[in-house]
Amino acid sequence: MFFSLKKLLDLGAKQGGHFFWQNMYGAPIGYEGSNAGVLMDENPEIASTWKGRVLIQLESADCKHPERREQALEATTKQAAINGKLFTQRPYDLIIEVG
Repeated sequence: MFFSLKKLLDLGAKQGGHFFWQNMYGAPIGYEGSNAGVLMDENPEIASTWKGRVLIQLESADCKHPERREQALEATTKQAAINGKLFTQRPYDLIIEVG
């Protein structure tokens, strides 16, 4: 996934922030090697398999002393997703370019 920092700051400056889904692509599951395992997983523009999506929320504000905030996922929400088999744990590398 590639993002423009300027665009992210502009989108996040709107009141209430900005939400969007970002699709993730990579090599087909079970394929490895220089073309599939490395090239496709590290270059989303040539990847051929949809791997899932991430819901992203942006909020930005111009301030003198920026702060980092996090909100924990409620245990009941997480457990419901696990029970419903909505996701399985699998390692992913997210390549993010800021600039």
